[in-house]
Amino acid sequence: MNIELFVSEKGQLVLTCHGTFEKPIDQIILDGQTGILTFVFSPDMEEWEPNCTVDLEVCKKVQNQLFCAIGYLNNYKLIAAEYVRFNYRA
Repeated sequence: MNIELFVSEKGQLVLTCHGTFEKPIDQIILDGQTGILTFVFSPDMEEWEPNCTVDLEVCKKVQNQLFCAIGYLNNYKLIAAEYVRFNYRA
C-alpha cells in the first residue's frame, strides 16, 4: 500500500493511503528516535510498520499531536477520511 505523509505549517500530521485496511486503526505510533511509524489495529492490537521512515525533522514538528488525519484514496480520489489517535514516543 502506498502511504504518503503530509505535515501542515502548524505541525498537524495527515496521512493518505492508496487503499483501505481490513481492520480499523486503533492508533498510530511514531518513534521519534528511529522515525518508524507503527499502525496498531483493533480489536487484537495487531501492529504493522510501513517500509519507510519519517524524517527526524518531521518527527520534531509532529511530536505534540494527539490525533492525525488519514485519507483513503481509490484511483487518486478520496473515498473516506478519519481521525486516529497519534502517539509520539521520544
